[in-house]
Amino acid sequence: MDPSVGAGISEVYSPPRIAPLSAAAGLGDGWSLDLSTHDPGGREWNFDLAESRNRARKLVEDTGPTLLVGAPMCKYFSTLMQWNRRRMGEEVYQRERAKAVKHLEFALELYSLQA
Repeated sequence: MDPSVGAGISEVYSPPRIAPLSAAAGLGDGWSLDLSTHDPGGREWNFDLAESRNRARKLVEDTGPTLLVGAPMCKYFSTLMQWNRRRMGEEVYQRERAKAVKHLEFALELYSLQA
């Protein structure tokens, strides 16, 4: 990656979709962080883990992407999820929704770092 160009368009919670287009358009080599991608040490980007969140924060700070795109899980914020809520049970629903909120807050934190 050319540090004078920055990390181009990078993405979190997404397999490589937009980042490769950034490089092709000459906007810099972007990166993608997702369960389907791995860091240079071979570890997946599992944002349930504090260690993965810390590595992602450091990557944003070190590479300074021009634009950071994210697509954190949204199913627990969907109107359609309300249909499944009774079937899941309230305890499971609340636990999974809290996890989704944590992921959304983390994505917002990364966007703030990028800005």
